[in-house]
This record gives sequence, structure tokens and C-alpha cells, in this order.
Amino acid sequence: MVAVIGVIWMTLTGENSEQAPNALLGNFLEFLAMASAVGYTLMVKHLVRRYLAFLLTALQSFAGTLFFLPLALASPWPEQVSLSTFGLLIYLGLVITLGAYGLYNYSLTYLKATVAAGYTNLLPVFPLLFSMLLLGERLVVTQWLAIGLVFVGVFLSHDRRQRVPPEAPPAVTD
Repeated sequence: MVAVIGVIWMTLTGENSEQAPNALLGNFLEFLAMASAVGYTLMVKHLVRRYLAFLLTALQSFAGTLFFLPLALASPWPEQVSLSTFGLLIYLGLVITLGAYGLYNYSLTYLKATVAAGYTNLLPVFPLLFSMLLLGERLVVTQWLAIGLVFVGVFLSHDRRQRVPPEAPPAVTD
């Protein structure tokens, strides 16, 4: 809850600029993305009990292909695709889709959904930081405080109790 309050605070303190003419709308859409990520996490956490994580990733990729292929075919295509552009497409397909989502889905077989969902609160933070670093945007003090609040919320969402794995061998005694 602390992290969500930080995200809302960050959203409301955004300022319009040349790169972000409607900061409130952009931050609200980022907030919706964060909420979608939480829903995604809860659904995948439930599904990894029955199915392999990488199978779920493959099914997601297949469903995405079926959904977006008609739109892609209806859009204008370039006359030629450079080797670097083709490499970027392969990178997006393999590293981002299979790597990031596959590993995230795999992590949900071992992590609590609350821990993984806590990290989704960082979704609005990193684009804000990257916009500062890459686009030269300036953050106001309240945005920095909100970012700090998000990190505190993510830290508090961790279960810091030491657990012994169930497959740990018994202790050796003399």
C-alpha cells in the first residue's frame, strides 16, 4: 500500500513539458500498466501450479502473434529491412519475450505473488528515472520523495523471515 501511495503521488506531481505534454495522462496510463502487471502476476501465479512457466510464455507469445498479426499485415511495411533492424526484432522476440517473461513466469513458481507484485510498483519509477537521464527532464522534490516512498513500499513487501527449504537435508550430528 505504501508503494501504491508513492505511485499515485508521483503521478499527481508530474509536470507537463515538451516531451510530455500531458504528464497526468501519461502517468495514469503507466499506473494502469502497473495494475495490469499485478493482475498478470496473480493469474500466472495461479497457472504455474498446473503448467510449466515456459509453456505459459510460449502460449502468451502465440496468442499475441494471433492478435497482432492481422494489424501488422494491415499496416504499411518498409520496402527493405536492414540487418540491424532485423537483429533488433530477433532481440525483442527472444530476449524480451522469452527471456524476461519466461524468467518472470518461472520465478513465480518459487516466489509469493505478493513479492513479485510488489516489484510491479517499480514500473512507473524507472521510466521516470530514464526520462530524466535520457531526455533531460527535471524531477521536482515531491517526485523524488514519491520515488523513495515506492522503494520503501517494495522493501516492506518482502518477507524477511528465514525459511528452511522443505528439501533441505537433516543436520549432521556427532
